[in-house]
Amino acid sequence: MRHPLLELILVALAASACGKKEDGIGCFPVDDTRAACPPAKDVSPDDLSEPWDCDNTVVKVVGDGSGTPEPAYYDGSYGCCYEVLSLDEPGGECTLGRLYREHGHALTASVPANDPWGQVAAGEHASIAAFAKLQLQLMAHGAPMDLVERVAEALRDEVRHTQVALGFSGLDALGPLPLRQAVDPSISLAELTADAVREGCVGETLSALLTRAAAEHAPTPAERDALHSIADDEDRHAALSWALVAWAVEAGGPEVEDAVRAAFAEPHPQPGFPLLDDEVRVRVLEEGLHQVLRPAAGALLAA
Repeated sequence: MRHPLLELILVALAASACGKKEDGIGCFPVDDTRAACPPAKDVSPDDLSEPWDCDNTVVKVVGDGSGTPEPAYYDGSYGCCYEVLSLDEPGGECTLGRLYREHGHALTASVPANDPWGQVAAGEHASIAAFAKLQLQLMAHGAPMDLVERVAEALRDEVRHTQVALGFSGLDALGPLPLRQAVDPSISLAELTADAVREGCVGETLSALLTRAAAEHAPTPAERDALHSIADDEDRHAALSWALVAWAVEAGGPEVEDAVRAAFAEPHPQPGFPLLDDEVRVRVLEEGLHQVLRPAAGALLAA
């Protein structure tokens, strides 16, 4: 018997027919009176960390030059920053679902590490911005209005998810999302689609599966009902991502299809989930890979 989420994705693909290395920025803190930063060749990856609250490990400094210190952290303090390759750590909270990214780094509002529902709220909050950006990018490429409308509906879902998660958290509200650059809707269709594979077909599909599992293990009926409702929405968001990629492959031809194949070939992330223990999380991800991701990708690329 097929997995229910796979069935939903296959329906979305039919209707559309007509866990890795990434680039990023690594920094080390400096005093704002410092005039210059050392050359990249003299900087060790061990001295750098990404300036957000994610769990990526810097593995290589790339490029050259030095530059000058710049505001790099949540509190406005300065850092010397360099282009780097970083590696997602298994269980990192910043790989869940469709988050808002700049330079390959997921951005979320800062929340206490000991507040799992606060972490869920921060992830859903970042997804609001991610869908807003996606909507602009789709419009820049002349996407059909039904896709644009479904993205708008998903954005509204994420607003509701954020509010629900905040209700279970120890927080009254979330702080600012630390945006550092303007949205550029001129991204190529191939790049947009590869991102949709990573963040939607993979990220949101895994997020939906983890949320459903969290509902089944929730300690209270209220939390269980809330998580089941969120999981229903995340299932639809995952199916939307697959439909979006199918449209883009048809619209963009071989270049986009090559980008999609390359994105699926990347190592799949092992996202953390603050409401699940590691044993259950790993089992759900393994089952999702074999029962949903691989067969859905095969169906998409065979179309």
